[in-house]
Amino acid sequence: MLSKARIKRHLLPNSSRAYLRRYNEDFARETAPGMRVLDAGAGDQPYRAFFADCTYESADFEQVDKPYAKSTYVCDLCDIPVEDGRFDRVVFNQVLEHLPDPLAALRELGRTLKPGGKMICTCPLFYEEHEEPYDFYRYTQFAHRHMFEKAGFEIDRLEWMEGYFGTVAYQFQGMASALPASPTHYLRRPWWPALAWPLVVAVKGAAFLLAGLFYRLDTACKVTTVGYPKNYVVIARKRTAEATPACRQAEPPRRRLSSDFKWIPHAIAAAFEAGLSMRGCAADRTQALDRSLSNSRQELAVIRSLLLATAVLLGCAGTVQAEPAIRVVVDDWPPFGGESLPEGGISLDVITTVLERAGYDVTTEILPFARILNGAQSGVYDVVGNLFLEEDLQAYLTYSDPFYETEVRFVRQKGRDHSFTDIESLRPYTIAVGEGYLYEEDFDHADSLKKVVVTTTIQGVRMVASGRVDLTLDSTDVIDYAIRTEDPALAGQIEYLPRALTAQRIHMAVRSDFPGRDRLLADFNRVLADMRADGSLDRLLAKHRN
Repeated sequence: MLSKARIKRHLLPNSSRAYLRRYNEDFARETAPGMRVLDAGAGDQPYRAFFADCTYESADFEQVDKPYAKSTYVCDLCDIPVEDGRFDRVVFNQVLEHLPDPLAALRELGRTLKPGGKMICTCPLFYEEHEEPYDFYRYTQFAHRHMFEKAGFEIDRLEWMEGYFGTVAYQFQGMASALPASPTHYLRRPWWPALAWPLVVAVKGAAFLLAGLFYRLDTACKVTTVGYPKNYVVIARKRTAEATPACRQAEPPRRRLSSDFKWIPHAIAAAFEAGLSMRGCAADRTQALDRSLSNSRQELAVIRSLLLATAVLLGCAGTVQAEPAIRVVVDDWPPFGGESLPEGGISLDVITTVLERAGYDVTTEILPFARILNGAQSGVYDVVGNLFLEEDLQAYLTYSDPFYETEVRFVRQKGRDHSFTDIESLRPYTIAVGEGYLYEEDFDHADSLKKVVVTTTIQGVRMVASGRVDLTLDSTDVIDYAIRTEDPALAGQIEYLPRALTAQRIHMAVRSDFPGRDRLLADFNRVLADMRADGSLDRLLAKHRN
């Protein structure tokens, strides 16, 4: 027996789904076996089978009330917890319109792609609002080109996903479903709308039949010379270093400088970069006849800049010896670390203040925790903040004295009887844990527990409140701050378990192979003790608590 849904699918054979499947199947054919593929915003993963001979991974934030397949990463697509260049291909279907910061998401997906790696992206131009409240934008072909190029991609193909018949069919389908058929909408003053009711009902039925006709026409003959599409499809590749435009400017690093003269080496580098950029941009804009004269003038400007900076450097060399700034990184873990927090949050403020009082120059950055640990092991970052004392980390990090203490507790849905006495008592529960987060040594090593990976604490709390997992955990400072600033309604839906998992002290740590590690730690611990004694540490912490 045919169901109502099957009858509707037969009468309205949505051409968009057919073309979406066709484009993804073609993209999969061009993907070599063994390649690593990321399905970003994968939902129920309808195209996973196309990549059966590849290493398939998926990412989704799983916040919409709809079915999801099991995601490899439950995360924000602007912050995917993987290393740079992990994937050969990215599949990105009908997701871009749901992201509040689409350019940031494209840049993040580009970061995860290898140079030359390819992406398929499909996105609507003409479609109803859906998956509320996560529906933000519609994109023209010009918006696609602008965003992809700005995010570091080269576009191989940008075309209509379906033809104009598909757009017409969708308009008829909207009429068929939305036109009110009940006479109560028309039996009111003035009297004449009542006469229109039979006509509206007839139009509603005709629209349904015409929608089916035009969907079939669109599948049979894709017309792209008139009208406008319902969706665009983009096939793009990550720009290689050789293809990077010469005129593109890098973002300046964030720096805190306490010296009057340590900017001088950076000035020389800036002069080189400015000269090279000028030469590249000029070569793009001028005719061959004018290049020689233009380049000569620019080379003189570069030489003048270099001579001036070198003279200043030599003049100060007798009194100043520049040392490289200390690179301090923390993860986005409010209130201890976060871009929008005062001075970058509690940890970043304490670490920076102490090191600068000890006479060090500091640069700071806020990154995903998993990337921080990879960078510390490979020698990219010098100092890591927001750390609990963990034996595993001491293999490559040396800890300072602690500067803060917080309790780590489990959270359950209000009214549930989930309890915690020891690690074994957690076996019946599903527990949301942060990607790469370290909570307490026995819990972290309890591989028998049913752990569900998320990227932020608030994601875990929301999953508990909605009943999708039984428990989550974090510092009570972090959970309270996340609820207060991001979703106050959650406060009435969740509660802490009575027993704390642990009380953790928060430290900074220096990578063990850092030159001058012992001196840096001794200076930090000395100034930290002085700040405790004179009350300035308490005043600094009070600023963040308030």
